[in-house]
Amino acid sequence: MFNRSLLSLLHSPRVAPGLSRIEERSRMAKTRTEREQDARQAKLDHVSAQVASGQLVIREMSTAERARWAKQNAISEARATPVERARRATALENRRRRAARLAS
Repeated sequence: MFNRSLLSLLHSPRVAPGLSRIEERSRMAKTRTEREQDARQAKLDHVSAQVASGQLVIREMSTAERARWAKQNAISEARATPVERARRATALENRRRRAARLAS
């Protein structure tokens, strides 16, 4: 038969001695969302470092580039199905909401 101390170990919460549940959670594996957020932040940090070192220059599009991309977008939009158009509209709205949320 099991002795009492072994049974208490089996049924006790799995928190390391001296750590709160929050501290223990931070040591555990991350959720998918947390991993995605970490990856996004790492990419943003990388871009910021490249901009700071001069390896990457972020600039506005020229008038010619805007015209070329407008033409490409018109062609793409003409070929899109109604479902694809709805998906694009939803994605655009989500990007705008996210940008507004981050800006405030």
